[in-house]
Amino acid sequence: MKPSHGLSSPHSDHYFADLIERLAFEYEGTLSVCFIVDVVRQCRAQLAGSPKPALPELVERLARCRLEELTEAKPDSAPGGRLGTDVAAGPHR
Repeated sequence: MKPSHGLSSPHSDHYFADLIERLAFEYEGTLSVCFIVDVVRQCRAQLAGSPKPALPELVERLARCRLEELTEAKPDSAPGGRLGTDVAAGPHR
């Protein structure tokens, strides 16, 4: 079954899954995995017009930048100090 966003290929899907896994490890205890997935998807959609070979690196850079901004701006915004999807409506939407 092919995703409807049109940005999918087996190679890129694998890369983005790896990216999400790395970010989840780096932000463990600070950001939920669901929130990280949402941020990566938003970045990927916003950069859809970029050259396909550059897309993985561009998405990673943008996602990292946004996650860092959010964790610096709202370090304890959710119960237990974890940011969830409630922050997704922040300045980047």
